[in-house]
Amino acid sequence: MYDGQLYQADGDKYRVRVVADAEGLVMESPEGREHWTYSSLNMEWTGSENRMVAIHHGQDCLYVNDPDLLNLMSPHLTSAQQSVIGKILKQSKKKGVVKGLMALLLATLLLLGAIACGLFRVALWGRDTAIAKIPVTWEQELGKQAYASMLEDTPACDSKALSTGIKTLEAKLEKSLQGTPYNLEYQVLKSQQVNAFALPGGNIGLNAELVAKAPSAEALMGVMAHEAQHVLQRHGLKGVINQLGVTLMIPLVFGDMGSVMIAVAGAGASLINLGFSRGQESEADALGVNLLDQAGVDPRGMEQFFKWMSAEEAKKGSVPAFLSTHPLSSEREAAIHTAIGKLPKKTYAPVDVNWPQLQAEARKCAGANKAGGS
Repeated sequence: MYDGQLYQADGDKYRVRVVADAEGLVMESPEGREHWTYSSLNMEWTGSENRMVAIHHGQDCLYVNDPDLLNLMSPHLTSAQQSVIGKILKQSKKKGVVKGLMALLLATLLLLGAIACGLFRVALWGRDTAIAKIPVTWEQELGKQAYASMLEDTPACDSKALSTGIKTLEAKLEKSLQGTPYNLEYQVLKSQQVNAFALPGGNIGLNAELVAKAPSAEALMGVMAHEAQHVLQRHGLKGVINQLGVTLMIPLVFGDMGSVMIAVAGAGASLINLGFSRGQESEADALGVNLLDQAGVDPRGMEQFFKWMSAEEAKKGSVPAFLSTHPLSSEREAAIHTAIGKLPKKTYAPVDVNWPQLQAEARKCAGANKAGGS
C-alpha cells in the first residue's frame, strides 16, 4: 500500500492508502473505499519543481509522490499516460528530496495543488455566482455537445420496443416534474457496463447492461430518478465550474459573464468523465426517493438496486462500473433506507411496463455490442 492525499470537489480531503490492481487504483480511508479505473484517469505534474503527480478522476484529485506506485500503474496505462509517468519517474531519479523537509514540502505542494484544482471552499462562492447566471439553454447546449461526442463511441440501441418501454417509465417520472425548465431525455446505449450517467441540460444515458440486469422495473426507475436529480440540481454544471476553479474568479469579480460562459462551453468534452461528489450523490438519492414517491413508484426500488449492486461487488470481488462512478458507502445506504422510512405509508401500484420484454431487448442490444466489438 502507498500513502496519498485525496481532495474532493466539495472541499473534503482525506489521507488514503492506495493500491494499484489490474483494473485501477483502490483507495481506502476512514470515509470508505473507492476504485478508479485506469482508463478514467488523467495525470499531470504539479507542485514546486514538479515533484508530485496529480491523478484526476472526474472532479477529484489524488496526490502521490511514491515512484513505486507509478511503476505498478504503468503497464496498465495508455501510451499517453505512460509518457507522463515516464517523465515523472525520470525526474524522480534526477532529484532527491531532503527527508527532514518532506513534511513541510508536502503540505506546501498539496496547498498549491488544491488551489490549482479549484477545490477550496472559497471557490464555492464563485461557482454559485456563475451557475446562477448561466441560462438553462446554455447548459442544455453544453450537454448536447458532450452527448453527441459520446455517442460516436457508444451508440444508442436501435430497438423500438426498448425505446418505447423507457419512454413509458420516463413519462411516469415527468408527471411529477411540473414547472422545471429541463426536458429529460433518457436513452439506452450499447454498452456492457452496468452504469448510467446524467449530463447538464437533461440528456441521461442508461447502459443496456444496466437495463438487462436491474432486479426490477422499480429498481431501474430508482436509477432514473437518481440521475434526474443530478440534472435538476445542476450537478454537472457545478462540476464544470469546479474543474475550471480559480480561472473563473477574475471575470466573475468584474461581472464578465461572457468570458465565464465561453470557458464553460470549452469544457464541454470533459463532461463525459466528470464524476459527482459524495454530497451530490447523497442529494440525488434523497431527492430521487421523493421523486419516486410523488410519481407513485415504490421508492424501495432504489434501495433494492443499491443492495443488488453491493451484492454484485461482494460476489465478484471487484467494484462494478456503476459504483466506481457512484461511490456507495454504508452511510449512504442507511440514508436511503431512512429517507424511505420517513415517507407516508401508502400502497404503490406495480409499474405498468412489459418488464421481461424490456430486459430481453436490452440483452439483445448489449449482446450486439459485444458481437460488433464497439
